[in-house]
Amino acid sequence: MMFWKWIDFGFKNGKGLQKTAIIIFVLIFFRCDLPSSIGLDQVDVEPLDVLTIDTTTIEISTIVFDSVATSTNSRLLVGRYTDEYLGTVETAAVFQLGLDSIIDLRSNERPDEDDRYIDCQLCLKYDSYFYGDYENDFALFIAELEENMEPADDNLFYGHYTFNYDSLNALEYPVNPRPLDQIEISVPFPDGLCQELYDLVVADDDIMGNEEDFIEKYKGWIVKASSEATSVIGFSTGSLLQVNYEERGNEGSEEGGEEKELLFAIGDNYYYSQILRSDNNTPLDQLTESKQRLSSLDTDDISFIQGGVGYGLRVEMPFLKRYRELGEEVAIIDATLNLVVRSNSYDDKSYLPQRLFVGQVDKLNRIYNIPSWPSSIFLDEEFKETTTYLIGIEDFIRSQMDTIPTNQNALMFSSIEGEIGSTIEKLAINGEQGTFKSFVEINLLITKQGQ
Repeated sequence: MMFWKWIDFGFKNGKGLQKTAIIIFVLIFFRCDLPSSIGLDQVDVEPLDVLTIDTTTIEISTIVFDSVATSTNSRLLVGRYTDEYLGTVETAAVFQLGLDSIIDLRSNERPDEDDRYIDCQLCLKYDSYFYGDYENDFALFIAELEENMEPADDNLFYGHYTFNYDSLNALEYPVNPRPLDQIEISVPFPDGLCQELYDLVVADDDIMGNEEDFIEKYKGWIVKASSEATSVIGFSTGSLLQVNYEERGNEGSEEGGEEKELLFAIGDNYYYSQILRSDNNTPLDQLTESKQRLSSLDTDDISFIQGGVGYGLRVEMPFLKRYRELGEEVAIIDATLNLVVRSNSYDDKSYLPQRLFVGQVDKLNRIYNIPSWPSSIFLDEEFKETTTYLIGIEDFIRSQMDTIPTNQNALMFSSIEGEIGSTIEKLAINGEQGTFKSFVEINLLITKQGQ
């Protein structure tokens, strides 16, 4: 499954209902330790005739997407961190420089031969996003690409894309990132390259007016973090290369010339976040294809959503096959899926998405429908044990009741558009065991025949 360009997320009156109707509340996956086998218990209760309780479990698993586009948003991720389930995740910013601001310079704004080149910096502008402990100092490596940045046929770049770069001449700069306290971090860029760019602008060389020729000569750059990094930092695609020079019109005066700059923007051309996960003998290493699923029972009763690497959540409801046995006089009033967040997986500094993307998938995890269902999040701010995503899924259950019982359709949840390729934290959802299980609540209306 190519993980797309991304997409952001009554009572059905039954015909032939007789005079006597019984409203039955069915709670699947009770919070107490009920048996997990499928069972429909019929109990005579006055004035009701039948009380039906289905204790069937839902099945939750983690799936992986073939690829995640990371060039469709305005964030570049740089850093690395290690997670006990995901292993080591490394991110890097890969980009080209744009010429728009240079081409727009009028002749009287360009530096001339009398002006003097000073220096240049890569100004990486924070966008307030971070994941992990950013207070640990690390180093940034900057290297020039040795091959052209070629996007996929859909003109997108995906996180697993790699391009060769000149590692022998890579430059290393120590940094002390402060994404919440500073506007940007300025890193010295290779001085020889900056002097060359400056000289080309002074000479009004043709290459500075032809972006295709410019990109052929300067193919792009990669910025990545050293192994000491314990966090991933978000930078805006509004970051730029600033070449500083001194205007020498006042040469000879005691005050010296005025300092000016030439700006080469990152966001004018190709860019993306490279996101690579190293195998570290974690359970998720078993997931190599999008058609696979890894049960929460095999991952400490947790399943995961993670936008950058590309993990999603699959929820199956095998109990629906038994509802068909109740006959045609069964109406689904409402149904709510409760996805409970693992209590020790987040804290007050963690980001919890307010919404999740939901898709209906087949047995190979291929999306066949993208519904617009109501959803919300309940925050357990005190104990953080029962924070829950609530999704109304009655339409899915109704549709499944009308299809063949062996279709193996399911629901898939992931990060929403705008976050799928620009965030790196994981969302851990409780599975089928333990005190705080994920579960489904369904209200049924069953009409008793012949009354």
